Amino acid sequence: MKAEFRDWVDGAPVFDMNQYRDDAPPEFSESIKGSDVAETNIRSVPIDELLSGERQTYLVKGVFPAKGVAAIYGPSASGKTFLTLDVALSIARGQPWFGRRVNKTGVVYVAAEGEAGISDRLRASLGDDHKDIALEVVPSPVDLLRGMADLDALVSAIRAAEQRIGTVGLVVIDTLARCMPGGDENTSDSMGAFLQNVDALRRSIDGLALVVHHTGKDTSAGARGHSSFFGAMDGCLEVSRDGDQRAFKVAKSRDGVDGDSQAFRLVSVELGTDDDGDPITSCVVEPDDQRSISGDRGARRPPGGANAKIAIRVLKQMLKDSRDFAKGGAPVGRPCVRLDEAKEAIMAVLPVDPKRKRERTESALTSLLGSGTYEMREDWIWAA
Repeated sequence: MKAEFRDWVDGAPVFDMNQYRDDAPPEFSESIKGSDVAETNIRSVPIDELLSGERQTYLVKGVFPAKGVAAIYGPSASGKTFLTLDVALSIARGQPWFGRRVNKTGVVYVAAEGEAGISDRLRASLGDDHKDIALEVVPSPVDLLRGMADLDALVSAIRAAEQRIGTVGLVVIDTLARCMPGGDENTSDSMGAFLQNVDALRRSIDGLALVVHHTGKDTSAGARGHSSFFGAMDGCLEVSRDGDQRAFKVAKSRDGVDGDSQAFRLVSVELGTDDDGDPITSCVVEPDDQRSISGDRGARRPPGGANAKIAIRVLKQMLKDSRDFAKGGAPVGRPCVRLDEAKEAIMAVLPVDPKRKRERTESALTSLLGSGTYEMREDWIWAA
C-alpha cells in the first residue's frame, strides 16, 4: 500500500488529502476517515463584508502597524538596538514616541545577544521606575530558522507573560542573525524559512513581530541579505550613523510617509561601578533637536511649496503602484519610477498655465531631489 500511496500522491497537483478522499486508494480513504486533518478554508469575501471589518490600526502611527512584520535595521554601532528598546518601552507604557501617537500593548523582547546588555540598557532607561511596565525579556537566542520546538516554546513563554502583563501585541526579535543559526541570509531558502516562522509567531499573538537586522558593507543597499526580507515587511526604520551623528528614517510604511526622518543622539548614563571601581555605563535615546534645526540631512523635511506638495502626492501614488524595484542603484526592495513618467503625471494635475507646466514641474522635482526627500540616478526616482 505504501508504494501505491506514494505513486498516487506524486501525481497529485495539490497535497490536501481531504480533496482526494473519494478518489484515493481504498486503504488511504479508509485511513483518514474521522481524522483530524484540517479541511481547506479558502473563500472569497464580498466587498460589503470586507469594508465592514476591523480597520487598520497602529502601534506607532505612521511607522508600525498593529499587526504584521516590521524591521529596524542599520550598520553595527549605529544605535539600532537602543532605538528598538526605546520604541518597545514607549509601546509598553503607551507613551508617544518622537512625537508620534502610540497604542499601548504588552511587549516580549527576545534579547538574543544576551542578558547583560539588555539589563544595563533597561536600567539606564528606567532607573527605579520599572514597576507595572508591560514588557518582559527572553534573554537568549531562539531558533526561528528550523527550530519548531523553539517557536512553540517562545509562544508558550508569551502566553505565560500575558498572565503577568496582559495581552502581548509586540514581539521583538533582536537580532535576525542570532535567531537564524546556521542559515544563510543571502539565500531565498533560509530567509524564506525564517520569515515563515516569524509570520507564524506574529499570527500566534495576532500582533506585530519586529525584527532587528543589520545592513551590509554597502549601507546604501539597505537591509542585509535576500531581497525577500524587505519585501515581506509592513514597516521599516533605517538607522544611520556618521560619527556621533545618528538618524533614522521611515524606509517603508504601509500607511505613513516613506522617507520621514529624525535625528537622535545616545546619551551616556552611569549605572554604578564594577569590581575594579570603574564606572558602568549604558545609553538612552534622545531626539537631536539641535541637528534637526540646523538642517542635517538625517532630519530634513520636504519643501512646503504648493507645487512640491502636489508632486509628492503624485510620486507617492506612483511609487505605491510601481512594480519596478532597485533601479538605477536604488536600495534592494525600493520601488522606483521613471523620471519622464513622473514628469508627465505631475504636469497632468499641476494647476498652472499650460505653457508653464513643464517649467514648474521640473522646479518642483528639483526642490524635492535637492531636499533629500527623493533620490534619482539614471533617470529613476525613489524615496530617499
